[in-house]
Amino acid sequence: MKIRDLKAAILSEALQGLRQIKFSALESQWEKSVMDQREIELGEVWNIMKYKMGLVACWMLNPVMMAAIALGVHAWLYEELTPAQAFTAIGVFMQMDHVLQMVPELLTQFLVAKVSIARIEKYLDAPEIAQIRHRPDQNTNSLDSPAIVFDSATISWPSDEKDDGEDEDHGFILRDVSISFPVNELTIISGKTGSGKSLILASILGEVEILKGSITVPDAPSERYDERATKENWIIPSSIAFVAQVPWIENCTVKENILFGLPFDSERYNAVIEACALTRDVAVLIDGDETEIGLGGINLSGGQRWRITLARALYSRAGILILDDIFSAVDVHVGRFILNNALVGKLALGRTRILATHHLALCKSRAKFIVELDRGTTRSFATFRDLERSGSISYDPEEALDDVPIAKDIEELENLIARDSPLDQKANELPPVVEKAAPLRFVEDEFRRTGGVGLPVYVAWFKACGGWSFFLITILLFTLAYGFNIGMIVDPLPYLKTC
Repeated sequence: MKIRDLKAAILSEALQGLRQIKFSALESQWEKSVMDQREIELGEVWNIMKYKMGLVACWMLNPVMMAAIALGVHAWLYEELTPAQAFTAIGVFMQMDHVLQMVPELLTQFLVAKVSIARIEKYLDAPEIAQIRHRPDQNTNSLDSPAIVFDSATISWPSDEKDDGEDEDHGFILRDVSISFPVNELTIISGKTGSGKSLILASILGEVEILKGSITVPDAPSERYDERATKENWIIPSSIAFVAQVPWIENCTVKENILFGLPFDSERYNAVIEACALTRDVAVLIDGDETEIGLGGINLSGGQRWRITLARALYSRAGILILDDIFSAVDVHVGRFILNNALVGKLALGRTRILATHHLALCKSRAKFIVELDRGTTRSFATFRDLERSGSISYDPEEALDDVPIAKDIEELENLIARDSPLDQKANELPPVVEKAAPLRFVEDEFRRTGGVGLPVYVAWFKACGGWSFFLITILLFTLAYGFNIGMIVDPLPYLKTC
């Protein structure tokens, strides 16, 4: 299992970086790495087969060898072995046959269970899991207010080191974080790469170690009753929706990915599609929003994955939206459209939005609160002008987007994209709407084939298992084995008397 995990890790890395491997012409080197690991795996498989053959030999020979050794020792000690003693003992050992055969099977199951339990225990003892399970008192949850408050909190990523109060035992640390995120407003968390933006977001989700201070996060309701949701009670103030850096896409349709198990509200659904600039994408897809998406969004572009994940968060009932750099995979026009229609539009009313991003120039006109991270510390600013006056602004003022036009609706956005695209204008036109049959399936459902199995299948199976000679030898050995068993059951005393 360890060797198989190593092979799976190499294959996953190769698949994720397949484009870079092709661009760098490294196919032969990666193929060699994968095949070398495969040879190691095959070697382990052969070792396992040898061990299994040994256990099967024990399973089959244990009763026979027990009887032979016991009778042999008896004859050696007492220098005699009468037929009555021999056949009586053999009868007793035959009764013990089933119990003795179970010993290798139990040993095998014990080893499998031991390895499986060790792997599960290793996962549950991982720092990010153990700190949630063993240290539930780190976060002070507030039931009365949906506010998120950091009170002189010192936080770090989960570590294998024991918390003994020494900061140097941990990795990257944010110290003395004191933030009170404004309720129902847009807050921007900015800073250089590696400054701790994702750490702040993870701390809200309870996935970090709190070394000092406290973090107050509202408790999510234990019962949501989504089937009874209406427009009046759709938003749950204490519920949290998270959009991670790696979009989470399930193997289902676009519509199912956005609804995510919630009841369908056509008005809200259409508003979310337009606010996330997905109208054109849905129209281009072969089956519209009924198009099935492969696992991880394999048949979507990076920007489409981001916008579908954002659409899911907007459609959700969460009153708190935690967004991790959602503008990284979209161009400037789409980014400004999403900002104005999704993050500060009608769908954002009554919601606390916390966005970690590098694109301060894009968000400066809409942010109500800004948190600047630098060198393991945080500073809060009420407005963007306060941040500029402090001299710690983390973007190039020359990259300001004041001259970039803002699209007011989806049609104007499409015109801006078409104007700036180097492709032909006709390539940006939406395809005509035509009647379609049932949506195509990207992944076919499993099914059980009915009917009989043809003779060619059995012939191919016989050949793959070693051919007719192998089966003839096997049948002969089984016949001899059962013949010996029948010979042991038949009482030989009449034949011995005759002799």
